[in-house]
Amino acid sequence: MVSAVCGIVARNGVPEGLPAALAAVAHWGPRPFAWQADGVALGVRQPSEPNRQNALHHDDGVVVVADVRFDDRDGLCDVLGVDRGRRVALTDAALVACAWRKWGENCTDALYGDFAFAVYDVRRRRLFCARDHVGVRPFFFAALPGRFVFASHVRGVLDVPGVPLDLDQALVANALACSFHISIRGTAYSAVNQLPAGHALTVDCDRGGVLREWRYWRPDRLPRVAPATDAAYAEELLDHCQRAVRVRLPAATAGRRGTDTAVHLTGGIDSSGIAVLANRELQRQGRSPPVAYCWQPPPSGEPKTPEHERIEAVRAQEGIALHYEQYDAMSDVAAMRSDGLIGSGSDFGTSARAAEAGARCLLSGLGGDDCVSGHGYGLVPHLLLRARWGTLAAELRARQRPLFASIVLDVASALVPDFSRRFGLARRAGHSPGRALLAAWAPRYRRGTKFLAPEFAKNVAGSSFPRMWGVRSTHLKFLADGHLAQRMSGEVEDGMSNGVEWRYPLLDRRLVEFGLGLPDASYYRYPGRLVMRQAFDRLLPVTVCWSTDKTEPLRFAAGCDAFAATFPLLLAALEGRGTPPARADYVDLPRLLASLRDAEAFRARPRPEGIASAIGFLDF
Repeated sequence: MVSAVCGIVARNGVPEGLPAALAAVAHWGPRPFAWQADGVALGVRQPSEPNRQNALHHDDGVVVVADVRFDDRDGLCDVLGVDRGRRVALTDAALVACAWRKWGENCTDALYGDFAFAVYDVRRRRLFCARDHVGVRPFFFAALPGRFVFASHVRGVLDVPGVPLDLDQALVANALACSFHISIRGTAYSAVNQLPAGHALTVDCDRGGVLREWRYWRPDRLPRVAPATDAAYAEELLDHCQRAVRVRLPAATAGRRGTDTAVHLTGGIDSSGIAVLANRELQRQGRSPPVAYCWQPPPSGEPKTPEHERIEAVRAQEGIALHYEQYDAMSDVAAMRSDGLIGSGSDFGTSARAAEAGARCLLSGLGGDDCVSGHGYGLVPHLLLRARWGTLAAELRARQRPLFASIVLDVASALVPDFSRRFGLARRAGHSPGRALLAAWAPRYRRGTKFLAPEFAKNVAGSSFPRMWGVRSTHLKFLADGHLAQRMSGEVEDGMSNGVEWRYPLLDRRLVEFGLGLPDASYYRYPGRLVMRQAFDRLLPVTVCWSTDKTEPLRFAAGCDAFAATFPLLLAALEGRGTPPARADYVDLPRLLASLRDAEAFRARPRPEGIASAIGFLDF
């Protein structure tokens, strides 16, 4: 189960503020633990249920606070030489300490799983911190004159007395402009940074708190996998997916009735594959099947929409319970009125409903599009740039798509920041390819500065998404650009508030490394995502595995209707204040209020990102 870690290193020997940091993350668990000595204070918050983690460990000159889930605990114990008789009682934090003693700063090379932890070496007076390869577990810090403060949540850093609360105007402007500029390092607060995924740092207490940071996971240096047939690649990919799901299932609890596992099912190949593999593995272990939650509204009569047909096909094949999303204006208002700058996110209430069913973990298909089931973005521009006309012609013929459309879409994805994501969103909303193309290309669609006060618009830096030249380089940039870590941080926090842990099998380190080694053509050939489709061909319904329809007009329409229903409530809350919200100077408030007064205009042309960003930012 996820824990919240925090700590303070003080040069003057007085690490004040740890109780405030622990109080800020109280919703992550009722069990606080703390250690303090020698100018260093470390703490954790843990769930109430007994578990093996016990995230604070100290003995023999090493102190550890850890938020950890290991992929292969027994395998790590074997490498570390831990006796089998000690393994059950050995906490995860103690296992991190063992790895530190054996490998020091290189311990991250041997740690597979989701983690954010800090190790304080008492003898060397050095603090070592690390975050997992894709940033499943969050880690924020402030390097201040005389102090180093860190926590699993932005609020755990900000609430420590003396940490400046000044906003980073450039990052705030980009967030409000909906330009999808996501920083892998910065936050909305100038003093608070995040440790990027796959990075580690040290703070040397004897050298005045000198901070050194480096990247330990280098996917750009991974070798290609050995040449093989498509069928062989697919078989190996399926093996990786099965192992990734198996190690992420919660341990069986003696005497427990009902399910302890939930799956997030969207009807796409990624989430459907995870749901099927989880169900088959739980059956093999003689355990209850998972319960599935999807973000689609319930079907209303026949015939069902394509999006419902795919979801229902998986449900019927596997015989699992399925719960549709009930869009609710009041819950939308509550989510939007939370402070959008402190890292909180939304999982659409999925974790709350999973907790009601007794689930302890929730498996997601997030991350598949960014690597192992990618669409081959970047291949056509790469072949054009290299003048490899024969290979290009063969790929386009295999794609079975008109030559002009293929080149336009793929080249546009390479030249226009965020084009492929915008195009995909427009298509899922039900727009025709032509209209989606115009929407994704139009500058006013890409940068919605409508609700940003004019004096701050000059701070908008533009999109950080990559120009995509080559499949592997595109995947590397997607994995490194911060959007995955940002979404997971929000889901992890929402899950922890409900006692449910989100887990992401398709972002398994070994699986990602295998995907990055595949030939580019494995991702591109018709109907795209070839190796992933072949891997799941015998497990998934045909309508799911080989579908090329990713439109979700019903979900988009239902979400926008629920969003528009919040406008009168939000308008009343804003106009009912005696004074404007504290952050109103950043927002064009008259325009925002005018938009909230005209819900029908929004329904006719829904673009929720700008309003949602402005409301979340105002924190009223």
